[in-house]
Amino acid sequence: MDLGLGERIVGLTEQDNCRPVLKKAVTVGFYIQPNLEKIAALKPDLVLFDVYPGQAETRRRLAGLGLKVESFEVRRLSDILAVTDRLGGLTGRIREAGRLNRRLKAQLERYRNPAGPGRPRVYLEVGHDPYFSAGRDSFLHELIELAGGRNIAGSLPGAYPRVDAEFIIAADPEVIILSGMDSGDARAVGRRPGWDRLSAVRSGRIHSGLGTHPLTTPSPRLILENLPVLHRILNSARR
Repeated sequence: MDLGLGERIVGLTEQDNCRPVLKKAVTVGFYIQPNLEKIAALKPDLVLFDVYPGQAETRRRLAGLGLKVESFEVRRLSDILAVTDRLGGLTGRIREAGRLNRRLKAQLERYRNPAGPGRPRVYLEVGHDPYFSAGRDSFLHELIELAGGRNIAGSLPGAYPRVDAEFIIAADPEVIILSGMDSGDARAVGRRPGWDRLSAVRSGRIHSGLGTHPLTTPSPRLILENLPVLHRILNSARR
C-alpha cells in the first residue's frame, strides 16, 4: 500500500487492516492458517508472509505449488526500513521505496532524543487475558522510548512477555495504551481489581489504540502516523 501497489494486491487475510480500502482483494482466511486453495487460485506473482513459527508448513506448501514466497520479520523499527527496501526490489518500486525510507528516517530522527525531564511511565497492553506487554526486544518498546515514555516492561526479555496484575500495579503506569489487538475496553480498565489506584486510571490517561493504524502492525504508518500521536499523549503527561 505505502509503495503504491494497492491495485496489484489480489488477496489478504481477515486480520489485514487495509481490507476496507482493498475491496476487490479476495479474503483468503485467517492470518495464522490461510486457505491455500484460495491463494493458489488467485495465481499471485508473489506471496508475502510475516515470519510466524506456525506458518512454516503453509509457506513450504505454497512454495511447493510453484508460487514465489517471501517472508519478513520485524523486531526493531529499523527493520521496517529494511523491509521497505526489500519490497521495493521485489516489486520494481525501488525509487518509491527510497523516497519512503527517506521520510521514515527523517521522522525517526525528529524524535530521536526526546527532551525534558519527567518521562511518564507507560504500560502498553498487547494482550488482556492473560496480560502481555511490550518487552525490550520489540519495536513497540522502541516506539514508547522514542516518543518520550518509560516502558514499564522495558527491562523484561523477549518481544511480548506475559505480565501479571501485581507487576503492573507495582509499576504504577502514568499512561496506559491498549493496543487494540487483544486488549480490554478502556472504560473497563479502572474496574480491574486494584487498578483504581493506578496514576493512569486516576488521571484518565487510558488510550485505546493510536489512530486508525493498528499499533501491532509494523508498517511505515507506525512511524509516520502512530509515533506523533503517541508523542503528543506522552508529552501531555510529563511531570
